[in-house]
Amino acid sequence: VLAARCVAESGGAKPAAGTSEKLQQRLIAFATSITEPVKKRNTAGNALNHVGDSRLGVGLRADGLPDIVWRDVPAGEFLMGSTKEADNLAQDREMPQHRIALPGFCIAKYPITNAQYQAFIDDGGCTEKWRRCWTEAGWKWRVDTNISGPRYAGGDFDLPNHPVTGVSWYEAVAFCNWLTERSGRTVRLPTEAEWEKAARGTDGRRFPWGHNVTPEYANYSQTGINATSTVGVFPKGESPYGLLDASGNVWEWISSQYAKYPYRAD
Repeated sequence: VLAARCVAESGGAKPAAGTSEKLQQRLIAFATSITEPVKKRNTAGNALNHVGDSRLGVGLRADGLPDIVWRDVPAGEFLMGSTKEADNLAQDREMPQHRIALPGFCIAKYPITNAQYQAFIDDGGCTEKWRRCWTEAGWKWRVDTNISGPRYAGGDFDLPNHPVTGVSWYEAVAFCNWLTERSGRTVRLPTEAEWEKAARGTDGRRFPWGHNVTPEYANYSQTGINATSTVGVFPKGESPYGLLDASGNVWEWISSQYAKYPYRAD
């Protein structure tokens, strides 16, 4: 970590490219390790921002667009919702548990990072240039509130390889529409059912990884980080379809309106 800061802040001669790359790869190895403790993983993940986080799916492509790693979720049924027997914290709005059949789809491995969302802002995403990417209500809200970017929280929350926060539903939809136009691939928010299947698989498990949680699996209150964390530094928390940070770290937007269960595809 100190070496990474020296590279970024010393003002002296930069080390050879190979040396910087070795430092970068060592920090990645620490940040994504199954065996290293949470504090060390988080510190290494934050330090990556000094030398660049080269992991696929975290930053930008060569053309400046968000580099999304897509995970396939196959067609089929899954158990949606919860039961008090499986989860004593389950709320009435999560019941009854029921089966839903979905077509196949792809979903991002990581939440959208600050670096990726910033590409939208830098391309004029909150200006007239991309007004067509906003819903009518969203654009009116943007103008009325004079929003020109995320509501930054400061500190670690704003590091490039952390998930973006302070973004409304309107902004999330506009980002997806912008990425659709720029990439030529349809990108949208998942439905409630799509997100839940991608996060938990088909067997009704309580969390993406199973039924029990410790601070080794996700960034939540007992983990003690007290901020967002670098995406992907909780490898034990991987979902059955390869999603990371699906539980913990940040809340995520979906496209569905809130309604009582059972879930209706329309």
